[in-house]
Amino acid sequence: MRNQKKDRKSKGLVIKEKDVDRKVITCLGELEYSRDIYFNKVENVYVKPIDSIFGIEPYERICKNVKADLVDKAIDNSYEKSKNLVDVPNISRQSVRNAILKSNLDNDKSMVVAEKKLLKELHIYADEDHVHLQKPNKIKGRACQIVPLVTITEGTENVSKSRRRTINPYHIVDSSFDTSSLWKKVDEYIVGNYEVDEIKKIERLIESNCKDEAIMYMSELCSDIEDERVQNRCCNACNYIINNWEGIVNRYTLDIPGSCTEGQVSHVLSERFSRNPMGWSKEVLGKLSVLRVHKKNGNKIDSSIYSNTGNEQYRDCVNKTNEKL
Repeated sequence: MRNQKKDRKSKGLVIKEKDVDRKVITCLGELEYSRDIYFNKVENVYVKPIDSIFGIEPYERICKNVKADLVDKAIDNSYEKSKNLVDVPNISRQSVRNAILKSNLDNDKSMVVAEKKLLKELHIYADEDHVHLQKPNKIKGRACQIVPLVTITEGTENVSKSRRRTINPYHIVDSSFDTSSLWKKVDEYIVGNYEVDEIKKIERLIESNCKDEAIMYMSELCSDIEDERVQNRCCNACNYIINNWEGIVNRYTLDIPGSCTEGQVSHVLSERFSRNPMGWSKEVLGKLSVLRVHKKNGNKIDSSIYSNTGNEQYRDCVNKTNEKL
């Protein structure tokens, strides 16, 4: 490319710098090379063809695969332990933190499946974790962030006489801790994965304050259950709803938040964020909670978590330049 001056100029490429050194940490170690920097007059952007061939973006010091591996380890471990487990030289705890911050999973494509399921009921659990935050400039005192969690399951099943487990649990959090955004994601997941019209509902009866009809519906629901133990639990739940009918109606009609399931929060959030004495920045907490939930839902942490992190204009221009070359 450097020697083909006429060809380059016809494509609008001008050499700006030659043999500029670059170092990047990869899964095989530190890669060091030199490359030429060109200016594309047509697209009005600087391009570095060698970087493009390697798939390395501007200012990237650690490749995406290594960053994804660091994030994968940080989901369950401290920054220090995460970098030691990845075992790549010249990586600091700050590098682990930066890898988390640069991820982007707000638009999780794994939420929607190809074919919707037919179910009569879904179980939805909602609760929150309370996580200590770091105050800027080491200011004394405590700061706390509430992290809401919603878990959607297809019911429960027996594991042993004294233990049950949820069926196909799916956890949802929001990186900005916005409950409105969170419940929108819950709605999108349910509508995208289940035939909603086939799910039996009591919400309509609560919203319209039809207590007598709700009592009849719940009585039929309990009578249809053959397992005596499960039937007793269902009846207790129905009695709770009837005894607290006015408050439940107010909660739905007045948009008052509620519901609680501490077990899910303990397993999904508290185990990493609040069980041990540590403080978090709000931004890292938001990013890492989304990543942790993503992995808990059975997904892999790989380089795709950086697929929507910016530089789109740069990549488009580079692609156009490569096509010309």
